[in-house]
Amino acid sequence: MAKTATKPVYWSVISKMKTEDVFESFIGYHGSQSEIIQRCQAAVKYPPNGLNILITGQRGVGKSFLASLIYQYAINQEVIKKTPLTLF
Repeated sequence: MAKTATKPVYWSVISKMKTEDVFESFIGYHGSQSEIIQRCQAAVKYPPNGLNILITGQRGVGKSFLASLIYQYAINQEVIKKTPLTLF
């Protein structure tokens, strides 16, 4: 939100640019998980419609969170259209 310096005070919404990487919120983005993230990005961009990705791991390690980030990345890259994400 932006506030004017006038009276009466007016507020306006500032739109965020979509230039930020969705994977930045993933722990290990700049470190131990950077190779995994690069592989996920490459799989999404693989022509013509990307590659299938199977995410495995123990309970509670963030598989669903990673899947939602990959989904958001694919939408931002315009590889897929926005549809409901199904996790199971």
